[in-house]
Amino acid sequence: MKTGKVFLLFILTLSSSYLVYIQPVNATEDSWKTMAEMPTARSFFEVAAVNGKIYAFGGSGTNTTEEYDPETNTWTTKVSMPTARSGFAVAVFQNKIYVMGGEIVGTGFTGINEVYDPTTDSWETKTSMSTKRDNPVANTVDDKIYVIGGILSPNLPETQLFQT
Repeated sequence: MKTGKVFLLFILTLSSSYLVYIQPVNATEDSWKTMAEMPTARSFFEVAAVNGKIYAFGGSGTNTTEEYDPETNTWTTKVSMPTARSGFAVAVFQNKIYVMGGEIVGTGFTGINEVYDPTTDSWETKTSMSTKRDNPVANTVDDKIYVIGGILSPNLPETQLFQT
């Protein structure tokens, strides 16, 4: 397995997050098919795919982690996130799923950075982001995770580089 350093670049912009309902579609067909329902109804959650499975995290102030297997059309409840929250960013790096930032109900914005390993069904807490933010977005490019935007507190620096 290739190892590398994870870099998080924070570019502060004001952005919004929208909940979008998407159903799977076969690229060779022009139709929709309803699949198994998620066990936990919620909004403002995030998803990521690793090794052909889809993982749904948090949302609506919950710390629920669930795995969807498209091959069997089934959902499985996994170990819960250490921190219940919504409005966070997710990105996949080296088959692990990074969950960063968001809002903790009753507490406010957070910079918490937690990593889920689907192979071991376990969580690890990493160094928190230095900027607390709600509704950021993230993606991985060239072995770096970029966290961009979100809703921030006033008087924060414009750009930050974070390395784990």
